[in-house]
Amino acid sequence: MKVLRFAAIFILLSIVPLCAQARTLKVGVSFYDPPFVTLGANNQFYGFDISLMQHICKTIKHQCQFIPMPFNTLLEAIKTNQVDLAVSSIIITPERAAKSQFSSPYLVSKTRFIALKLQQEGPFTIQSLMNKKVGVSDEVFAEQLKSMGVNSQIVVFKDDSSLIQGLNQRKIDFGLIDNPTAIYWQEHSSGMLGIKGKPMLYGLGLGIAISQANLDLLDEINMALLEYQSSDDFINDYHKYLSHFSHADTEEF
Repeated sequence: MKVLRFAAIFILLSIVPLCAQARTLKVGVSFYDPPFVTLGANNQFYGFDISLMQHICKTIKHQCQFIPMPFNTLLEAIKTNQVDLAVSSIIITPERAAKSQFSSPYLVSKTRFIALKLQQEGPFTIQSLMNKKVGVSDEVFAEQLKSMGVNSQIVVFKDDSSLIQGLNQRKIDFGLIDNPTAIYWQEHSSGMLGIKGKPMLYGLGLGIAISQANLDLLDEINMALLEYQSSDDFINDYHKYLSHFSHADTEEF
């Protein structure tokens, strides 16, 4: 009887260290960034970036706890260790990489202009932005706009939803956002909005931001990303969330 008791204790003590290794990772996400992040019924998040993080957390044997916040506060939350990781179609740039640690890129980063269909007439060129109000929800988009050398007024919004609202209320003439997001809003605007011009490559790709307190996870996350990108889950998630919003390479109006 004592032998069985000691055996049971030994098994329990062996399990405890294994359980202690697993931890809950706080993952900062935007409140609403379709098709990457969307909040559905019962406060459940879904979208490409959500599925990606769920796969990674499962692979590295940790739990994901999604923490919603305005997009423009995600990297600050990483810097101050309020969250362990952050995703929401975050574009990696040399400037950002100098301040924050990122995973390997998991998708190419492309941007696109969007505008009200009725408001903008004629073929679109970069000169169409001259002396116009252009909305952005990310400093990266503002930097891209400045690099184009066009004299336009940049209007900063806290997130893409606010930017789209600004377009509908005619507070701005154009918006510059992620290409998949631009196509998503075009198709969910009852014909009011349309993409302008072709998608533009910018930045080093989309990445997962990692806080300084969790740099020990970087190699694990990168390995999990490689495994994910070669898995059926990646193919299924891409077709489910992104493929429909990624291949419109021509101007729609």
